[in-house]
Amino acid sequence: MINHLPHPEGCNIENILKAADLIEKIPQRKFNMRSFRKGQRSTAKCGSVGCIVGHSTLLADNLISRDIDREIDFISFSFAFFGIRWSSNDWSYLFSGDWVRTDNTPTGSAARMRYYAEYGLPKNWRYQMQGNAPLIYNTK
Repeated sequence: MINHLPHPEGCNIENILKAADLIEKIPQRKFNMRSFRKGQRSTAKCGSVGCIVGHSTLLADNLISRDIDREIDFISFSFAFFGIRWSSNDWSYLFSGDWVRTDNTPTGSAARMRYYAEYGLPKNWRYQMQGNAPLIYNTK
């Protein structure tokens, strides 16, 4: 039995599920958890390879803030849209680039997001991400 931690205050479950629906439809060749986005970083729509946060800008263009170079501030966007602070355990479980080692797929990422939305953060999340425990979410 896996124990879970509750969602942080302000966590936007509705937006997590919207993003899961979007991510699940992204072709593998356009998905990579290694970076927010490769290539164009100045508008919500880009068509390049990206991760969950990078693709989710399509869902809320109005929440995008920009850095000094007028590029999207993906960390600020992820907090505004998902309500989860960057570098928190919840953010890492959902969005960390470390997932490239164990589950770098849009299908798995969408399943992880749906699992999180329903149950919260599994206490062994880091072991799952490192490949030292089975993935708790079902991708089949």
